[in-house]
Amino acid sequence: MAHSTPSRTIRFQKHLGAGVFGNVYKVYDVATGSMYAAKMTKYNAGEPKKGLNEIQILKYIQHHKDAQGGENKTIVRFVDSFIYHVYNTTGCSKIAYRCILMDYVGPLSLRDALERDLITDVDIPGIKGFKYTIKQVMADLLGAVDFIHTLNIAHRDIKPENIICRVINQRIVNIVLADFGCSKRLMYNSNSSHILSRKNQKGEFCPLRWLRSKTAKKNGIEPNFSVDFEPSNPVVCTRLYRSPELLFGSSYCVLASDMFSVGKWN
Repeated sequence: MAHSTPSRTIRFQKHLGAGVFGNVYKVYDVATGSMYAAKMTKYNAGEPKKGLNEIQILKYIQHHKDAQGGENKTIVRFVDSFIYHVYNTTGCSKIAYRCILMDYVGPLSLRDALERDLITDVDIPGIKGFKYTIKQVMADLLGAVDFIHTLNIAHRDIKPENIICRVINQRIVNIVLADFGCSKRLMYNSNSSHILSRKNQKGEFCPLRWLRSKTAKKNGIEPNFSVDFEPSNPVVCTRLYRSPELLFGSSYCVLASDMFSVGKWN
């Protein structure tokens, strides 16, 4: 059965997975014949901005990917977003969903590939591509993480279930980082100008930007002057892949937390 939206007509084909924020489906665009992955989250007209963060971040990433020629294939590609209405028999809207349309990479997550023994730690000469190596996975994943970190975006939920394997001719050709539902664009440079310290009034870890002496003196500020930043929700990232500072309840997001998750996937 085809379902129409103001911008396109889509046909649902398969349920791909479920998460905290919604469900993901494989859908077919009737007009173009293209296959997409559609992330559906419940939409509340009373809270129109809820769920917009992921869309804004995906658009921001896509803009920078396109500016560089769109060659980065290790981050899921954003296609469209719209409000999808489900109608009852009387023609009234029964429930609404916010739909994020992305490229359909495939049904195989990195978790599935690991469980099916499709990832190997041995690079076997002569049969390159028969199995995807850990070295290849890490190269793809680190490339994706490095790209979003240059944009000062923290993914905050890196785990095998959120990494999709692109399969061509029954072989994994690369992996794709997906699900930016927990991601956040930071308003400070947490890589080069932060330290973790118990300096705030609540006695919790927070990032502090320490100004260099020359910069401080130039602006008439003491060299040890520090700036506190807006706190984040510490309950992000699946617990098994959560970095120590988040486990200890830090309310401040840093890009380094992603790197801890990267090292935990295997």
